[in-house]
Amino acid sequence: MKTIIYGKGDFAKLVLHYIKSNPKYEVIGFCADSAFVKSKKYLNYPLYDIDKVQNFIDTKEVRFFLAVGYSSMPAREAMFKKIYNKGFKLINIYCENTFIDDSAEIGVNNIFMPKVLIEPFSKLGNNNIFWSNALICHDVEIGNNNFFASNTVIGGFSKIGNNNFFGLSSTVIDNVTVGNNSVLGAMSLLLSTIDQPGKYLGIPAKALK
Repeated sequence: MKTIIYGKGDFAKLVLHYIKSNPKYEVIGFCADSAFVKSKKYLNYPLYDIDKVQNFIDTKEVRFFLAVGYSSMPAREAMFKKIYNKGFKLINIYCENTFIDDSAEIGVNNIFMPKVLIEPFSKLGNNNIFWSNALICHDVEIGNNNFFASNTVIGGFSKIGNNNFFGLSSTVIDNVTVGNNSVLGAMSLLLSTIDQPGKYLGIPAKALK
């Protein structure tokens, strides 16, 4: 399946590495916003303007993946909406040794790094990043545009909204709700619901004033 990667930073390079290991997909190029298209190639692949890519390829026959990292979650969200609203077909990327139960419901433009585990009856939205060894327990609901760092654990029956960041080895216990636009710090333990945006750190995690 012919695929174009939307983005041209370090995360896009990493996505290329993983997607090339899956024979199902054939990367045929990259695309970016016009301000970032300074040459005709990136990593020896053709580089297209996202607003003009349809002049060079048949977008109905090609799949896309947005490969923009977590340094700016609002920018990532805006870019996803841009490509999604264009009607381009988006894929998910499943890396080696990832296990996702067949009962899980999954949106588009999610990436599952090596050894990610998604347990039964989970519901995942769009444009989420699950880094290596992340564990999403059973019956969890996850919205859109979230980042789960390595070794993140989300307990069963928890609900995660949109635009949240979970740091390295952070843990959310079962039956907890996390709203939108929050950060849970590395190695933090969340024991209760977060209903206000902010940064939460520590064991147990508390709002950073």
